[in-house]
Amino acid sequence: MNIKQMCQSASIYEAALNEVRQGIVEEICERLSKVDLPEAKRISSSPLIVIVQASTVFSNSWNMSAEYYISETQTKVLIEKIRNKTTLSEIVKFIEDVVANGYIRIDSRNKMHINNAVKTELMNILKEVS
Repeated sequence: MNIKQMCQSASIYEAALNEVRQGIVEEICERLSKVDLPEAKRISSSPLIVIVQASTVFSNSWNMSAEYYISETQTKVLIEKIRNKTTLSEIVKFIEDVVANGYIRIDSRNKMHINNAVKTELMNILKEVS
């Protein structure tokens, strides 16, 4: 096999791998977009309003952040960050870090804590890719 044939083969394999990676990303994103915290009852979508019982807030160390109880906020950030990863290993490493730390790093100074529903779905995804 000469260099030209090897390059053509490599291009075919790269395209196939990109297609598979994209399929995995879409599946992960679809699953994350369906996650909802059962303790947060949505009463409006525009603007996004949920009701959370006081006992839920107390059981989460008085986490008063609205983003913590609205899974959609967390999953939108996760989906954006996952789509920006270029390899499957980067995606898995990112998910592992989020699960281990309990938060999504937004930038060098800001982070968003994830709720149990999001964490559980991320752990399920990790089980499937391991």
